[in-house]
Amino acid sequence: MRIAQILFSASLSLILAVALAAPALAQEPDLVDEVVARVNNAVILLSAYKKAKKALMDEIKANNPNLPPEEIEKKYNEAVGDLLRTMIDEKLIEQKAAELNIEVEAQINEYMRKFAQENNIPFAQLEDVMRQNGIDPDEARANLRSQFLRDMVLRREVYGPIFNNITEPEQREFYQKHIDLFTEPAQYTLSEIFISFEGRPPQIAESLAREVVAQARSGGADFPSLVEKYSSPGRASRKNKGHIGTLTISQMADNIAKIVSCLKEGDVTEPIRMPDGYQIIRVDVLKPAQARDFDSVKGEIAQRLTFEKGQAALKKYLERLRKEAYINIADNYKDQYKTESGNGK
Repeated sequence: MRIAQILFSASLSLILAVALAAPALAQEPDLVDEVVARVNNAVILLSAYKKAKKALMDEIKANNPNLPPEEIEKKYNEAVGDLLRTMIDEKLIEQKAAELNIEVEAQINEYMRKFAQENNIPFAQLEDVMRQNGIDPDEARANLRSQFLRDMVLRREVYGPIFNNITEPEQREFYQKHIDLFTEPAQYTLSEIFISFEGRPPQIAESLAREVVAQARSGGADFPSLVEKYSSPGRASRKNKGHIGTLTISQMADNIAKIVSCLKEGDVTEPIRMPDGYQIIRVDVLKPAQARDFDSVKGEIAQRLTFEKGQAALKKYLERLRKEAYINIADNYKDQYKTESGNGK
């Protein structure tokens, strides 16, 4: 898990004024700060390391609200071992950004302006609102800066070269192997008749529903006429001639999806028992699943291939940055630093 992502997401949740982490931190006793690690001419302080640990725990809790405390603790212990290395990597990337003369202040300002607009906060008052909710605007900007710098450095140094060198044969091979990723699912436009239990015993409702199905399948009456004649007056679809909408199988309830997936256009289901009555469904229009044209998805394929190849390339890039850098871990924290191979530097 990347520390920039952790701090970035944590700061955003705080900006939204729903997190209580900042007040909690403010209540902790002040401690003398100390250097945990030196990264070239920069340092990682104990205060920043503690804050990152807390942000990591907060994110794990937010992403796993139903896990018991012992499972939360287990996830935290599994992730925290990578934290110091990840913070060091972020420092190295920030230093690389400075070396490449990358600036992101305009992006930060635009992000903050857009955030204020989306949350109906006058931009001139945004920093005051943040302070009122326990957020340091400078810290929030620092988190955004770290994220944007990382993205721009890695796009330029790692992912950009990969993307620019992907060939069309590679794209076509990926397209054929993963055609399901580029296939639009079948779409079913459905109508219904609903025979309610209200005012009649379930057995009578079932008998009527089977009679309606027989009429619908015989073609003796069109479906909208049957809706008007038989569907429950309280059913919302009745006002729209039984029309439910256009759905994919994944958007339907499991029991309905299993039935509808076997139908053709114009087919009518058997009565489907519901808690309050019987539902009869008709497939008005069936648009079959269809693969998108290769040319229309070339860009998406290139991105997917870039991501796949980029994982190994990113690992090598970070290893090179570490190898070329001066990294010194304070004695008290050496056991908390490990490379991706599991060994400290």
